[in-house]
Amino acid sequence: MGRRVVIETDTLAARLAERAKELRGQADELAPGGAKDTLLELAQFAETSAHMSRYSASSRIEAVVGQDMNRFSRGERVQLKRPYAKAITRKNRTPDWLKRKGIVQGFKQDFIYIRWDGRRTIEQVPIRAVEKAGHSSGENRGPLHS
Repeated sequence: MGRRVVIETDTLAARLAERAKELRGQADELAPGGAKDTLLELAQFAETSAHMSRYSASSRIEAVVGQDMNRFSRGERVQLKRPYAKAITRKNRTPDWLKRKGIVQGFKQDFIYIRWDGRRTIEQVPIRAVEKAGHSSGENRGPLHS
């Protein structure tokens, strides 16, 4: 059985903020005591985590993506850089990787999640192997460099 990839529709910060709101609502319904204090502590922890997640995610994505001076965002069209596409083409013997394009679905540290055109699955690809669609590295080379 293959490994499942789950792509969240909301950011971690948004999910944590929603959880904090739920916990505070539950705490409001309780009488003062240990259970209420525990829920309020958990809500505060979720709010703090949401704040930290927003900060670390934005700086991490900017730092990782900034290595290639590309700025990717969800929903953006991308393609593999020519050297990576050629390597996959040689390995899998599928010639369409040089022309294949996809849509960015999400990010995770050094990886980008892409749904390739004509496929249902989302694939994890090293971010250094991807460029915005239409910015083909080395596409204008002559026949000697192919």
